[in-house]
Amino acid sequence: MRRSAVYLGIILLFMLLAGGYFLFHGRAESPPLVPFAERPPFRLVVLGDSLSAGYGDESGKGYAGNLKDHFEKKRDRPVELVNFGVNGLRSEGLLASLGRNEVTQALSAASHVVISIGGNDVFRGEADIGGVAEAVMQKRRADYERNLQAILSRIRALNDAAPVRLIEPYNPFGGTPLQERAEGERALLRGITAKEAAAFSGVALVSVGSLEPAALAEDRFHPNREGYRRIADKVYQSFER
Repeated sequence: MRRSAVYLGIILLFMLLAGGYFLFHGRAESPPLVPFAERPPFRLVVLGDSLSAGYGDESGKGYAGNLKDHFEKKRDRPVELVNFGVNGLRSEGLLASLGRNEVTQALSAASHVVISIGGNDVFRGEADIGGVAEAVMQKRRADYERNLQAILSRIRALNDAAPVRLIEPYNPFGGTPLQERAEGERALLRGITAKEAAAFSGVALVSVGSLEPAALAEDRFHPNREGYRRIADKVYQSFER
C-alpha cells in the first residue's frame, strides 16, 4: 500500500514538472505581437480614367479615397492606396500603361484591384452622341472589348490572386435629350464588360447605374463628393460578398 502511494506520488510529481516545462517554453516561444504600423500593408491598386482619378470631387478623395477608408475600418493592418487614374484615359492607354515598371510592380503586390475604363472609348465628348454613325460606334466597342481582354489577361499574369472589380460606365446624361442613346450605349458596353469579367477568375463587374443631378459635379458629367461616396460603397460591398 505504501509502495503504491510512493509510485503515485512520483507519477504526479513528474506530470507537474512536465506541465510546467511545456507551459514555460510554450509561453516563451509565442511570437511577439507585431505593431500595427509594422504589419504588411493591404495594397489597393486603382487603374483607369477620370472616375478613378476622382475628377469632380471637391474633397479630392474620389471613390478610391473613400474605398481606402472602408478597408481601413475593417483591416488589422495599414492600407496603402496606389492610384494610377488618368483623366480622359481610354482602354488602349490603360493597356499601354501596363508595360510601365511602377504599374507592374504595384499590380504584382496588390491585395485588391479596381478599374474604371470604357466610358471614354464610347463617349468622346461629342455634343450630340446621336450624330455618331453606328459603324463608328461598333468599331469603338470592338476595340474596347479587345483591349479589355488584353488588360485582364495581363493583370492575371502579374497577379492571379487579387480580386479585381470593374466599375461599369454610368450614364451621366440623365434628364437630357441624350439620355436614351447614352443608356443604349452604356448597356452595350456593360454587356461587353460583364462578358470579359466572367472569363477571368476573381473578376467581377460593379453596377453603378445612373447618377442623378444631385450626385454630379458642376460639369454635369463627373460625380461629385456624394456621387463618389456612393460608388465606393458599391465597390466595397462587391468585395465583401
